[in-house]
Amino acid sequence: PTSSPSAAAQITLAGAVLTGNASVPLFMLMAFVSGASTAFFQPASTGLVPEAVSAGRLQQANAMLNLSQSTAQLFGPVVSGLLVLPIGAGWVFAIDAASFVISAAALASLRLRLAPRAAHGSFLADLRVGWREVVSRDVSIRDIRTRRGISRADIEARDRPDRDRGPKIRPEK
Repeated sequence: PTSSPSAAAQITLAGAVLTGNASVPLFMLMAFVSGASTAFFQPASTGLVPEAVSAGRLQQANAMLNLSQSTAQLFGPVVSGLLVLPIGAGWVFAIDAASFVISAAALASLRLRLAPRAAHGSFLADLRVGWREVVSRDVSIRDIRTRRGISRADIEARDRPDRDRGPKIRPEK
């Protein structure tokens, strides 16, 4: 399961911090591993929900999944921050690793009724079909435009640090 790379990254960080061998390049590499794992996990977990529950419980299952993810994203950093002082950062990474191991075990234990796979063409043909689906939905296009606009505004603000920062305070003479 895709939780395994995240577990391995957190175990690696826990070991490095606990032994005093942590470094910025190691943190960067493990952040990349965790990010790549998450990039695969999120769409895969969305696709697994219809395979794991009946159609009548799909809305409830999606709501529960989103609630649990939002709760973890909100309270996970808070709890981690509160634990760093009493037990240390290395042990916080170890606890996080354990949560990914539990997740991987839970996912591995699922017995899914897999739907038959649809025939597909080449990667580029599938990409074109997917893109047509995205652009055919008005909500998707607005979301893409909004995100692009936010990204452009953020880049513009960083490129021009003195612009739109409010009044300048001048020293008295």
